[in-house]
Amino acid sequence: MSPVLTRTFLYIIVLLMGYVGKRTNLFRTSDSRFLSSLILYITLPCAVVNGFQGVTLSPALVASFGIGLAANLILLLTGLLLSAKQSPKQRAFFALNLSSYNVGNFAMPFLTGMLAADGFAALCMFDIAVAMMTYGVNVAVADGIMGSGKAFSLKPMFRKIFTTPTFLTYILLIVLSLLHISLPSMVLEVTALAGGANGFLAMLSIGILFDIRLPKTGAKDLFLLLITRYGLKFCMAFCVFLLPLPAAVKQGLMVVLVAPIASSAPLLTENAGADGQLSAIANSISIPLSIVAMSFMLSISG
Repeated sequence: MSPVLTRTFLYIIVLLMGYVGKRTNLFRTSDSRFLSSLILYITLPCAVVNGFQGVTLSPALVASFGIGLAANLILLLTGLLLSAKQSPKQRAFFALNLSSYNVGNFAMPFLTGMLAADGFAALCMFDIAVAMMTYGVNVAVADGIMGSGKAFSLKPMFRKIFTTPTFLTYILLIVLSLLHISLPSMVLEVTALAGGANGFLAMLSIGILFDIRLPKTGAKDLFLLLITRYGLKFCMAFCVFLLPLPAAVKQGLMVVLVAPIASSAPLLTENAGADGQLSAIANSISIPLSIVAMSFMLSISG
């Protein structure tokens, strides 16, 4: 069995451990909150530090940020066009769920150890663009559709981004890279130890939250969202394959482009006044779809 399939199989087992543990009352849904905090504040930043070692900021990595913005904008505009004749709630649903990526809580843990350093760095640069779109542009568009009366403001986006440990880690590592400063070996030993647990904890947490239920209403919107999302994602990944970028950067971008819907999308959808429950179902369904899609991209781009 190839290393990609082996890692995929192992992560699926851990995800199932979390799901079965919840179904047998070994775990509770509230347990995932503790795991999420542990991942957000400790293991994920450490995994980012590990993945960034030996990386210098290059035009290809700057391009990765631009590709992240472009991918999100394409999905957002497509969602608005698809739902142009639908109700405001449906339009807000498409705006917040078609254009989002679960990079920190899924793509990074899933890909830890599978990508070269430049590929992982490209993933991080892509995530910076994703955060700006998910918590800034997408939310502003959804609020405008719902007629909330809120004036557009960059403050919520910057507040969310600059209080996220992962984003602050990105900034620190980029600055250190520009200054050609390396972290002390003792720090790297600690981050290697903590970051090594990130994939296991993330998949276990996702398994605890995993729940696929057939929606009572909105099945047509759900189907249209997923078909459009993954169809466009594969097209964008193919376009990246044709770009004159280093092979490692291409691989990182091609794989992250087929990542699942952002874990924050259901809450953002609910806050906007749209169908948060349908968003949660779409989120859960996107996880197994992306496991298959990301594994496929790893295989053909390696």
